[in-house]
Amino acid sequence: MRAIQVKCPQCGAGLNVDDGASSVICQYCGTSSRVQGRSRILQVPRPLPPEQGAPRPVARQRVNRAAIFLPIALTLGMTAFGALMAFRAVGKVSIPGIPALPGAAARPDTWSASPPIVVDVDGDGVDDLVGLTRNVLDGDRAQLAAHSGRDGALLWKTARLGTYADTTQALVFAAGGLVVLATASGELQAFDATRGAPRWTSTLGERVRRACSDGEAGAVTVQTADERWHRIALADGARDDRVAPDVIDRRARRAALQPPAWVAAELPPGTCLPVPINEREHMPGLATADSWSKLPRIDGMNLERVVRRGTGPIVAIGGKHPGTAVPMLAVLDGTQARWKAVVPASDPLGARADDQHVTVSETAVFAVYESKGGPRITGFALEDGRRLWDQPLQHEHHLVLTGVMMTGDRVVVSAWGNLQAFDAATGAPAFLVGAL
Repeated sequence: MRAIQVKCPQCGAGLNVDDGASSVICQYCGTSSRVQGRSRILQVPRPLPPEQGAPRPVARQRVNRAAIFLPIALTLGMTAFGALMAFRAVGKVSIPGIPALPGAAARPDTWSASPPIVVDVDGDGVDDLVGLTRNVLDGDRAQLAAHSGRDGALLWKTARLGTYADTTQALVFAAGGLVVLATASGELQAFDATRGAPRWTSTLGERVRRACSDGEAGAVTVQTADERWHRIALADGARDDRVAPDVIDRRARRAALQPPAWVAAELPPGTCLPVPINEREHMPGLATADSWSKLPRIDGMNLERVVRRGTGPIVAIGGKHPGTAVPMLAVLDGTQARWKAVVPASDPLGARADDQHVTVSETAVFAVYESKGGPRITGFALEDGRRLWDQPLQHEHHLVLTGVMMTGDRVVVSAWGNLQAFDAATGAPAFLVGAL
């Protein structure tokens, strides 16, 4: 069966699938899509079969119209050239299922496409960085790893958990001295947070949607994709069904628990709070709300999100309004802005920023933005909004950013392939985990 190339509807990556395949999972972003191929000659889109269950996006076959009219001899020549290049590439890139190449173990593991969770695994009082890493040259090996939040040193890593494709949709969270991997196959795999040693495995039969804690010692509550809730004993992974708890998240789906109340730490006892999880929408260490209809109105700004660390000041994230949506930050006193600041240090009209790529320390707020020269990170004093520093992020190609977080006196930016840390006081580069 011949292979066709389709385009992922989520991230735009090119994916190779069998001609008769009806679905595909993107190896880069994990999106599950239906496949719409085309006829071989006229390139007419083929009809899609009826969809079962929840609707999914459609990955459509890429079409090279010029190739339809190329002479057969040229096509054969290009095929031969491609085969030669593929043969030469075998010595450089490993294929899952093929033994590791010589020297693969000596090459550094790279960070996965998901941001890390931050949790103190070595007991030094500074949060560390825990998440999935991969080694493409070693059969695309994937594993959990913990790196020091002080200097990026490897603290532990697990044995191989499979390939990157096996783990790309997995969720990682920390609870009760454990790091837990919720796999796409419906399992919970628990590891000791201090050493990475396996502790237990629990079968749920469905994928985990989210996890939260209502303060009960020795247990965590998880919701699965079938809308069921389960209490998981952290000692041995034993599972009990439970009634849906009162859960607060950034959109406050329960009307009585509005997002500003969460950010202001005005929650009723027993509310189930989300535990740290490796999703891009999660902002480690911060209470966050992005329900725009409930956010305060700030003159000159269009608010997209408010965040808060502990009982510190509330930080508003958004853009200039009216006018060009220049990225801006503000610190609020009640519903009034104590100060407002433009995020980009130069060319503000051409810069872009994601409202999730912000973090807050005890004394400063840090934001990542895209400029003409590439991505940069900058910091502002919480007290008065003065700019503290502005630094470029290292990159050789396009850098896909996934999050920003604090680990002690380091501010860490996560991206596909690496973690980059900076000194929070000076902006000096502190360490790099992974590869550029």
